[in-house]
Amino acid sequence: MDTYDSVRLRIFQLCEEKHMAIYKLSVKSSVAPSTIKNILYGKSRNPGIVTLKMICDGFGVTLAEFFDEKYFGVGARKESGLYGEQEEVAAADGSVLKETAAAGR
Repeated sequence: MDTYDSVRLRIFQLCEEKHMAIYKLSVKSSVAPSTIKNILYGKSRNPGIVTLKMICDGFGVTLAEFFDEKYFGVGARKESGLYGEQEEVAAADGSVLKETAAAGR
């Protein structure tokens, strides 16, 4: 699962937990309903931090609370292949560097 999918799922989860439709969230967050729909349904794949902060304010949660969920942890990145294994790489000067190689790259 990539970060975009994680953001979408987290917004859907909070809408369900807080019993909020998109329109109610838009009123409480001062974010246009079309912007929220674009995030949720894939037209906007990179929402800005200010927009996410406003959405969090609408839910009554902090950014830390929004991102402190199973979707954003190391486990989620491992499952999605976004969290690579560390491997040793020889540097030009002969020293050994640790490099994280992301899966699928």
